[in-house]
Amino acid sequence: MSEAQRSRRQARLTRHEQLMRQRQYLHIDAAGRASFIELPEQSVNKNSERVLVTTPESKSAWVHEVFESISDDYDRMNDVESFRMHRSWKQTLVMEVLQSVDEMLADAMLGDASSTEGMGVTPVILDVACGSGDIVLALASLMPEAKVVGLDFSENMLAVAKRRAADAIAADADTTLPEFMHGNAMHLPFADNSIDVLTISFGLRNLPDYQAALIEFARVLRPGGSFFCLESSYPTSPVIKPFFKVYFRHLMPRMASLVVGHRQQYQWLNDSTEVFLSKSELADMMQECGFIEIGIQSFFFGVAAIHSGRLPVQQAG
Repeated sequence: MSEAQRSRRQARLTRHEQLMRQRQYLHIDAAGRASFIELPEQSVNKNSERVLVTTPESKSAWVHEVFESISDDYDRMNDVESFRMHRSWKQTLVMEVLQSVDEMLADAMLGDASSTEGMGVTPVILDVACGSGDIVLALASLMPEAKVVGLDFSENMLAVAKRRAADAIAADADTTLPEFMHGNAMHLPFADNSIDVLTISFGLRNLPDYQAALIEFARVLRPGGSFFCLESSYPTSPVIKPFFKVYFRHLMPRMASLVVGHRQQYQWLNDSTEVFLSKSELADMMQECGFIEIGIQSFFFGVAAIHSGRLPVQQAG
């Protein structure tokens, strides 16, 4: 690891230690492993609705409980909390994937083995933490020549995705549907070098170890394979950030309580975003995990962004 990378990691750790002093309970260490730290009794707001999770295992259990409980209201709350902007962000992600696959197929037709090494006749696209299935359904519909798989660890979220797939078939019998799988993003049930494109949207920050997740994603991607991550984040603008913090920390959980009755769960979504990696930190971690040609596309003053990258064709020895 270079001295610059060590410095960035230390800066990341220092920032999260500062958040601890500001009574933010979620701690992320220098490697990106996330856990909640219970502060001393006198430091904890008795009226806080935050959930204190003390280990990566308990974080996974709590996140599973969150999505099991909000599955039926998830799409509606996404529309409310983002003012429907998440739809256009996801459309951008889908178009980025389409372009990536088109380039892969064009290279394969031209016989460019340098960028299509390990690619099969049918492109394989995996959407991790697929949730209610909006992205995998769009990808499958637009790319019937590809095998599109949506994986999630919440059975209830997968049930919603399958209902949406059934509705799509009812509306158009010729609709191409993705395959849905129940599975763990930290231990993907796929062989090494078996996926051409891997996507994850609003899911990475919920995983117990960001760096281990990226390494796992790199494991299943073939050399030259593409990775896309759509994730929420805090704006960096000193003008916008205070307003966003008030909205995301205070107003959004209240809206969730009024609209769907899940204040605590949406308080968690704020907490996990507030201490998630910054855009540059995530880009650095992707590079540390072997990704190259990393790009960042920000939306609406930086409240969300798509990080993209690919694996080199020849893995460094």
